[in-house]
Amino acid sequence: MTESPKMGAATNTTTRGQRRTGGRRGQLPWPEVASALKARAKQLAQPLERTQPMRQPVSLLVFELNGERYGVDMRHVVEVLRPSGVTAVPCTPPFLLGLTSYRGRALPLVDLGVLLEVWERTSEFGDQTAVVVQVGGVWLGFPVDNAPTVIQVDSHGWTESAPAGSQGQAGFVRTLTDVMVGVVDLDALCRSGRLVVDEVS
Repeated sequence: MTESPKMGAATNTTTRGQRRTGGRRGQLPWPEVASALKARAKQLAQPLERTQPMRQPVSLLVFELNGERYGVDMRHVVEVLRPSGVTAVPCTPPFLLGLTSYRGRALPLVDLGVLLEVWERTSEFGDQTAVVVQVGGVWLGFPVDNAPTVIQVDSHGWTESAPAGSQGQAGFVRTLTDVMVGVVDLDALCRSGRLVVDEVS
């Protein structure tokens, strides 16, 4: 009878010891938990690896104008053709060569070089190939000096600057240095208001 309290005391001591060391069933001891949290915090503190953006190829229709190579995004190109006839429109800006009939609509033909202020207009539209493009709701065509070709280019392979000596192109032509092509930004050209035809004397 005198030994019963001692057994109870031993049992209580063991229980308190288990609580101190986190010895509950199904739980890790506190030192292991602290070590795991420290390792996780160190891992999260590492800088994230920078991933390179995916480079999507761009299809360009490439052509020559006055001895220089230019290109436009194929997404805007509708057709390449030879207009059957061009009607001059009086009192219009020099870049407008005239109108031609295209699928039931009057299609403006523009001199792209004059529009970009690269050169002065020196001649009328001749027997040339024309590229028909659509940008938003704007339809237009422009003559080129050769049969256009299609190339695939890296969308990160160009600069934003215009070729030297071509101040009028600034903001509308991006230079592809790898293939030496000036890519005409038709979207920016339409937004600029340059295609608005006002009557001139």
